[in-house]
Amino acid sequence: KEAAAAPPAAPTPTDPPELTAFLDACKAAAQAEIIVQLAANPELATARSVHDGLTPLHVAAHANRVPTIRLLLENGADPTMRDWRDRLPFHLAAGNKLTRDCFRRFRGDYPDRWDWSKAAVPEPLTAEGDAARRQKQRDKKKRQAERRRLEQEQEAARQAAAAEKLEQERKAFEAAGPKCAGPQCGKPLGGRRADWFSRMDMLFCSQDCMQAHRRHLAAQ
Repeated sequence: KEAAAAPPAAPTPTDPPELTAFLDACKAAAQAEIIVQLAANPELATARSVHDGLTPLHVAAHANRVPTIRLLLENGADPTMRDWRDRLPFHLAAGNKLTRDCFRRFRGDYPDRWDWSKAAVPEPLTAEGDAARRQKQRDKKKRQAERRRLEQEQEAARQAAAAEKLEQERKAFEAAGPKCAGPQCGKPLGGRRADWFSRMDMLFCSQDCMQAHRRHLAAQ
């Protein structure tokens, strides 16, 4: 007795060609094609793949297609829809600041369009907030410039004080130190002692001063 034949396997679900083409356009940021397809079928903005539950907004967010994300949101894409792995579109934008900011800016422009907390989109970005942040940055740079100016002035004052102290010490050393015994010289002997000249227990700054002293004594 022959075994009964197994029933044919159920066909694997597939996405409609129209949705596949639309998801590919969103991944590639083909804006013109996206606009044409949305005009023909607005429901594509909220369609999802039967394979993984991804919506066009998921695909664009994962690919960091910022203009496409904005276009989809403006045409009814739902940021609160989750895929089969329970991920929101914003979750797929976690690795890119520009992509995250696109969602936040749309929330700022349309605060009442969606339940943004449900969409996990943080506080909105607005023109007023941007202006406040730019002003904050300008104020910060101004404070930093002022701090650098004060530090430079303090350093210049410190160096001037150090130079003045060194000059005073030099003058004090010269005033207290030995002087050239040359009859027409008498200037302090600076530098190393090895550079001085001596004669008859007298010190001279040069041979000329030493010879002048000899001539002076001879004349007397």
